[in-house]
Amino acid sequence: MVSSLAAQLLQQASVNSEVLNSQSRRRHYAYSFLFSEQEAGQHDLDSIYGLGHNGYVALSALDPSITKSGDVLFSEAARSLDRTVIPFKEATELKTNIARFLRRISRHFLLNPTGKIIEWLVRRFRINEFDVDEVISAFLPFHDSSHFSRMLSILNIQPNTPWAFLLRFKKAGVQVSRSSITSQMVKDSDLARLVTSVLPSAIEENNLYPALVNFNTSVTVEYIMQLTRIDEGLLAFTLPAITSSLVLRGNKEAMLGSFVILGSLSRKVQLKPKVIEAVTTVMINALSQVEEHQLLAALIAFCGPQDRFTSLPKIVIDTLLSEPKVIACVSTTLQWQHSAKFYLAALAGVDSASFQAFSPLISEIINAASVTTNMIERMTLLLLQKMGVAEVANNDMVRNELSSISQRHPLAFQAATKSFAQELDNLMTQEFEQVLTALTIGATLSPRVNSLISARSHDPDARLRGLRDLLAGIDVLTTKDMDEMGVISEVIEAGLGDASASLVGVIYQTPEILLSIFPEKRLLDIITNSLKGPDVPRAVVRLHLSFLAKTLFEKDPSLSTGIIFQGFLPYLLFSKSRQKLALQAWNIVEESELKNHFIFAGCFSLLGTDVEAQRMESMNAELTSKLAGNIASSSEHPLYSSLFFSRINDQNPHTRLFACLVVRSLVNSSPIDRQIDYAHDIIQHIGLNHLDDLKNVLGEAKTLGEFISYDTFGSSIISKPSHLSTFRRLQASLLALLPGISPPIDVKLEWLSASGSRFVQVMRMLYRLANQSSSLHSLSTNMLRAIFVNLKDVSLLFLAGIWSDDETPTSTKVAALTHAKAFLLAHASSQNLERIDFQVIVPALTVALQFTDRQLRQLAVECIAIISTLSSGKRSAVFALDTIYGEKSEGVQVLDFGEVEKYTKLISRFGDGVAADPEYIRVIHQEHLGTGANNGKKERNYKERLLCFFSSHCVAWDNRATRLPLLSLIEPMHGPAKLQLLLPLIKQLVEQSPSLATLQDQYSEEQKTLYSRLIFASFHPSCAPFLKQNSEGSLDVLKQALRSTVDPNCYEWIQNAILDQLTGSLYSALDFDLRLDLCSLLLDLVVSQARMNESTPTKRALTQLLRDVPVAISLLDTLSPKAEGDQPKAAKRAKVESSLSSEGDVTKMIPLAEALSSTKENGTPELVSALIESIRRLCSVHDSSKSEYDYIEQLLLNGLDSSITSISSSAFAPNSLRIDVLINLIRVTNNSQTFHQALLVISNIARLAPEEVLQNVMSIFTFMGSNVFHRDDAYSFRVVQKTIDGIVPVMVESLKNRFKDPLDRYIGSRDFLRVFTDASIHIPRHRRTHFYNHFIEVIGPDDYLAPVCMLLVEKAANRALRPKDGDAAQALTVPLAAINHHAHELRLQVLCEVVKECQRLIARVENLDDEARVSFLEVTADEHSSPKGSLKKKILALLTFVGLATQAFAEEPRYQPTTSEPNNRVQELVSFLVAVSRGEIESAPTELQDINNAARRCLRKVMGIVPASDFVQSIMSMLSIEEPKVQEGALDLLAERLPNMSSQAREKARTTPLVEASLTSLQLESDEYDVSRRDEALRVLISGISSTPTFLGEELLSVISSCITLSADGDPEADDVLETVTEKIPGRMLVPMLVKLWENEYSSRKEYHERLVSFFEFSKEALSKALREDVMDHLKPLFKLFLGAFDLRSSLSSGYIQDVETAVADAFLEIVTKLNELSFKPLFRRWFDWAFANGLDQRTCDARQTTFTKVMGHLIETFKNLITPYMITLLDPVAQLLEQFANGSASYPDLWESVLQMLSYSFVFDEGVFWRDDRLEKLLQKLIKQVSVSCSLGPTSAQELDEHGPTINSHKTTLTSCLTHFAHAISREDLLKSFNLALLMESRSEDPKVQLLVLTCVSDIWTKESTRFYRKYYPKHSRGYCDTIDTFAWAAFISETMTFVEDLAESEHDEVAKGARALNRIMESVNGGPIDDKMDF
Repeated sequence: MVSSLAAQLLQQASVNSEVLNSQSRRRHYAYSFLFSEQEAGQHDLDSIYGLGHNGYVALSALDPSITKSGDVLFSEAARSLDRTVIPFKEATELKTNIARFLRRISRHFLLNPTGKIIEWLVRRFRINEFDVDEVISAFLPFHDSSHFSRMLSILNIQPNTPWAFLLRFKKAGVQVSRSSITSQMVKDSDLARLVTSVLPSAIEENNLYPALVNFNTSVTVEYIMQLTRIDEGLLAFTLPAITSSLVLRGNKEAMLGSFVILGSLSRKVQLKPKVIEAVTTVMINALSQVEEHQLLAALIAFCGPQDRFTSLPKIVIDTLLSEPKVIACVSTTLQWQHSAKFYLAALAGVDSASFQAFSPLISEIINAASVTTNMIERMTLLLLQKMGVAEVANNDMVRNELSSISQRHPLAFQAATKSFAQELDNLMTQEFEQVLTALTIGATLSPRVNSLISARSHDPDARLRGLRDLLAGIDVLTTKDMDEMGVISEVIEAGLGDASASLVGVIYQTPEILLSIFPEKRLLDIITNSLKGPDVPRAVVRLHLSFLAKTLFEKDPSLSTGIIFQGFLPYLLFSKSRQKLALQAWNIVEESELKNHFIFAGCFSLLGTDVEAQRMESMNAELTSKLAGNIASSSEHPLYSSLFFSRINDQNPHTRLFACLVVRSLVNSSPIDRQIDYAHDIIQHIGLNHLDDLKNVLGEAKTLGEFISYDTFGSSIISKPSHLSTFRRLQASLLALLPGISPPIDVKLEWLSASGSRFVQVMRMLYRLANQSSSLHSLSTNMLRAIFVNLKDVSLLFLAGIWSDDETPTSTKVAALTHAKAFLLAHASSQNLERIDFQVIVPALTVALQFTDRQLRQLAVECIAIISTLSSGKRSAVFALDTIYGEKSEGVQVLDFGEVEKYTKLISRFGDGVAADPEYIRVIHQEHLGTGANNGKKERNYKERLLCFFSSHCVAWDNRATRLPLLSLIEPMHGPAKLQLLLPLIKQLVEQSPSLATLQDQYSEEQKTLYSRLIFASFHPSCAPFLKQNSEGSLDVLKQALRSTVDPNCYEWIQNAILDQLTGSLYSALDFDLRLDLCSLLLDLVVSQARMNESTPTKRALTQLLRDVPVAISLLDTLSPKAEGDQPKAAKRAKVESSLSSEGDVTKMIPLAEALSSTKENGTPELVSALIESIRRLCSVHDSSKSEYDYIEQLLLNGLDSSITSISSSAFAPNSLRIDVLINLIRVTNNSQTFHQALLVISNIARLAPEEVLQNVMSIFTFMGSNVFHRDDAYSFRVVQKTIDGIVPVMVESLKNRFKDPLDRYIGSRDFLRVFTDASIHIPRHRRTHFYNHFIEVIGPDDYLAPVCMLLVEKAANRALRPKDGDAAQALTVPLAAINHHAHELRLQVLCEVVKECQRLIARVENLDDEARVSFLEVTADEHSSPKGSLKKKILALLTFVGLATQAFAEEPRYQPTTSEPNNRVQELVSFLVAVSRGEIESAPTELQDINNAARRCLRKVMGIVPASDFVQSIMSMLSIEEPKVQEGALDLLAERLPNMSSQAREKARTTPLVEASLTSLQLESDEYDVSRRDEALRVLISGISSTPTFLGEELLSVISSCITLSADGDPEADDVLETVTEKIPGRMLVPMLVKLWENEYSSRKEYHERLVSFFEFSKEALSKALREDVMDHLKPLFKLFLGAFDLRSSLSSGYIQDVETAVADAFLEIVTKLNELSFKPLFRRWFDWAFANGLDQRTCDARQTTFTKVMGHLIETFKNLITPYMITLLDPVAQLLEQFANGSASYPDLWESVLQMLSYSFVFDEGVFWRDDRLEKLLQKLIKQVSVSCSLGPTSAQELDEHGPTINSHKTTLTSCLTHFAHAISREDLLKSFNLALLMESRSEDPKVQLLVLTCVSDIWTKESTRFYRKYYPKHSRGYCDTIDTFAWAAFISETMTFVEDLAESEHDEVAKGARALNRIMESVNGGPIDDKMDF
């Protein structure tokens, strides 16, 4: 019973019991989504609402769609809603709305605003208890997030619900995994239904998002895959859910997810056909939103696994076929699983009517690269079954598709047609075959084309029929005219290569057609290519061979060679595998005319019928021997033998074996000379690079005879012809024949020659081949033995030829030297006392000593050591002396036996070093055999004999590989003998012998250069006497060699070697006559060259040789022309034969002069004199032949310049350097190049003979100015520079010596300098700057920069003074560039000098007649007409120049002062400028006025760029001058410059009297006040404060005070100063100054209202910029300041109080802005007490209250609802004031207006926090009474009305606004009615003004508040508003108002009546119609 009662009580308990229960109340607040249990209880519902509402606003801005269901949940009504006590219907609606809202915000679950929203829903609506299903369903897609775990932790999940499985995750506090959800879904179908329904619900509400789609896809797929069985019950809810996105048209991602799920479902369950049809129909609807390949993939994945799937619905098929993009994707899907099944099911619906629609799909499948043969076969069979035989025969489209299948997939088509044919009866089968034939060949084609198509068929029978028909239809006579000739020939060619004998036989049955189609040679190639195919049937071979022998040979016998070697040769060898075929081949030849060919003569009698193996072996030997004999005896044996040689390595094994047998017989049966050639051909064609492949052939053989024997390989040919070992045996047999070939008789063989005879080449090839094996085996060993046996004693020469050949591999060279060593050891071991002298081998061994391989060098050393031992004793003979080099052996020099021993022992002694280093042998020759002066006669003879020995071998041994090493050995050995012996080699090079071409081709460039150098090195200085005597014609050879240097056919490497040797050591060893002779020859050669003007090797050599000064002088004297009166010099030595003319040869003078001009460091006084003399001679004839001699003169000048340059000191006698010759040349020449060169030479001579140059300096510069300055080329400019470099320093030095005073030096140099400055206009513009910079550097900038600049400025004075901007800078470009090129200190010095010159010129202007006044610049001859004007121009131009030059300091800031102290130079410049600029303008002449102004402008520029220390000092100097203009300018400059100074400089300036001077300018002395000066001082202050806030220290207060005064007077500069102060001065400094200023100046001097306004405006800005801390630190004095300011109303006149009070209020507002509430409250109380304190007189009280309420209104207007709560303090005083105004005890209008204005602001900005209806009710009657007060405050007379009219209007406006805002603040109906009635009752007054004011107030209220009234009282016409107020109240409200309006409308006062009618119209417009209608309502 207790349990029953408890159950009943529990059933009736409130669901809100937990909240009502005090013990559980705290636990309830623990349910929080955002906060922890401790934090949750600290936040009430209002704060949670604010938090949630903020989140809702933020989220709604992101997603406005949530507002549809969210506005209700976040409305004001929801704040107090308790869902546990509302009616059931409302609770149901609320639950539905919450569920909808949760689903809508679920996509934003992870965002911060969503968390705030959920917090509100949990705390207010307890969704964690009442909406568990909705919460989980909405946020389940985020199951694996921490947000979902937090939500799960507060959910009240019941154990008996589908979500009970989540309790373990809630308890554990872990995230929910997807596998946990799917596992529970498998267990609980209700849960599965809930989870799968999430997506359909979202689709219905258009609330899809990616996370939901991904969740649904992944969970559903995993759920389906975990199911073991899917019954109809599961399908009932899963399938609709899966297809929901397809049915309801979800987004693309949802559809693709459904595709994935359907594919997974199809693999798990077999569906009914209707279900498949329904699903595929739904899937096809998604085509418009997904990609085509995605849809196809989904359909294949879904339909493929279904066993019952056989066809697709018609709508699916029609849709797929109607989309071309779908068809285009078919080919990419054919490789997928189940694709064949799907497409075959799609094709199942094909019929004759719809085939056209299916045709694109069929074509796409046929043409797809990935389609399988099985699918094509099944599709073809399906098409045949569906269409039928008749349809295939008659439907062209069907036939085209089947034809495509047959062509692209013939095997599949054949299989399908066979399968289909088996289903037909006999009659239909025949018809089907006819259809197939027509399908294959085309029923509309011609018979010939049909035959061609059949002949290409894959069916052999079809090919045979087609070919037979084709050949039968060809007419031989018209064959060549047929259009199908190309196709027919291709078909027949393919038929000849067919493996079918019957088909080939058909072709050969009509040979005339075959021969008419193909040319005979082409036909032979076709047939032989067919025979080369693999496994050609024997019958086919017989057919081909028969045609070749019997038909083709008879047609064209010239093809016999091709027929035999291409057709028959592979089949003529007998073997077991081809015995019958070989016999048939021989029989075919015998039966044809081919048997008469000479090669087959006698062969057929050797054939037998016995084809046993033994017989076949003998037949092969006999037949090949017979063929070889026939070839050997034939005149065509070279052709046929070469054909057999070319086939001994054929790819066909039978061909190469037969060819080897024939070649073997040819070698055996031929004479010796042919055997050698055959041996060479065998080695070339056998295809062996080594014998490793033959090492297993007869490995035990002892002699070569065993290899040669036929028995070795005869049987193998029969049994294993294709085996490689058989071929290897035949190769070994061929090679074994060759070593035994005898050498030719009566022929001297060149064993060491590089080429050698054919026999030597064969032996070398055999030797290399035998030694290339990896190991010596039987064949290679026997071959080497046979070679040495065959060669006998010449084996050593043979081996030397092997190792000395550079083409021999290193391993073979090692073998050759090893065999040579064995050969020598054999001789050394002989007991014979007489030794053979092997010295002829020594050169070959020395060549081996220079090999790079160490082993080779070691073996060579050992061989030489053996020869050394053999050289002791008695010599019997010299080995191979007459045969070593063949015919050239006669020229070999022989050493004595002892000399051989001495040389070989020398090499042996250093054998280890030679073996280690290939260069060491040359070192030995250099050290021990080189030519030396300390050698005795015997030793010299020994070395000379060695030199002759090696030189003779070098000449005789014609081998390019050995000649270079031998020449290298004898390189250190010199002498006439060497030249004599090597002359033949020199002649070969010089005479262009035929062997030179071989040398050119075989040597590399490096080798050719080395070879020629070593050859011509024989022209050694030691051969000079030999050359002088022309012994052996050596000098002639040398001259011939020199002539070859200009021969275009001579190789360059030969020419270079000749000239290098001559210009090397040889030339200097020759005597003078021979040197002169050779130089003359070279001169002739250079002149004879067609390229005389080019730099050839010969010309370069001549240039080098002409460094020989005596020869050069002799040639100059000989070739120079003779001037008139010149006497020929007496000859000092015998005349040498020369081709030079005694009268000179101008043509030869050119190369001579070129050589001398290019010779450097070759100067001697004699050569210089000779060159000047030659120039003099040329000048004497210059006029008559100028064009010939100009070039020579220039070259000689170059040579003269080079010679003078190379002379370091003067070695000339006085007047020996005849400058007059060069001056004369300058005078007579018109060639600019000659002139340039002469100037350069003169400038160079100035270094050696300055006095001679000074005598002609003016002439030089005169000529230079007239000829060079105007030229615009770089070379002319360089000439001028070099001339200046050489001559000007001489002139400058002379001037310095003459003039010591600077001004005197300037004046003395003036004419000299004018030569250059006057030429400025002639110098090209772009070269002027560079020219004058260079000129100044040369003359010395310290001394001459100033005068040059002044002269340049004087030259440009007229242009510099033009009025246009930029003209001055452009005109003075040159002097500006000149001065700017130098250091700043020098520039300042120059500028000072220029200003000094200005002073000198001013003095002259003042008194032109005073000759004592001297200046640098003077009045020129053309300026005497106006001397003062010209001097003035010069002064102005100079001042302009100073200004521009000074400006460059700022534009190019390179000047860094050395110290921070003032620069004296700058001070000097400023003082000069100030001196120039001073003067009384009124009394000064006009010239001086312009000069003074220009000087001031210049001074301003200077002061703008000078360093800070100089600037400050200069400003102080200017301020010390008692002249207003100067002081004003100084202050102006200071203001401009001060911001740009550094902080240190500004600080320094602040400490100077500058600040004091600026402040002095601010003193207010009205009579003597200088406004301009004051403005400049203010600008100084602005600049100083802006750049340095601490610029003003104690002076800041007085500056502020003065500027406030000036600002009050309207000075904008003062306003800028004050603004700068507020921006730059920190508040901690400025705030105390405000207090101090108020106390010191403004608190007691209240009469200056303008200054007060300026003060408080400044205070406002200062307080605005100040920090809060600064204000708080000085709050007490500041508040005291403002209390004093608030009292100003009582002391100021009414005309000024408004402006002052406004400024004070604005400044006070800035203080309040800086305060917080804690700071403002006590301040406000004190302020209130100050305003409403007792004991004050009425005037003071009214003034303070007025100021207080006015400022309070400003605060409310600014801070709005933050200040309205403070109105609680003012409520009673304000009510009392209103009452006093109503009863007349108070009458101060300003107070009344400020009170109403304050109330109006508070009504407007209050948000219902302070002005509640009870407080408004307290003021209602008092405010209504102010209507009468407002009218009573007006004027009493017309005069007062005119004066105070605006004030009266202001009062009415203020009252109207206050009452309107009061009405807006009322919220209670009764209070609003009372207010309306009370206001209307005031209209009962008799005073029209009161009536008008009431009407104005009511009209304004109805105008601004009508909408609120209308909605409040007439809800029927308000959208979305439902209020409980009685709807009939609106009518009463109108009727009440209308009663008064009607009364007033009848007033006698027109204005009142007009106002009433206006109010009536306003009410009607608000009502929307006449008032009567509403009143009836």
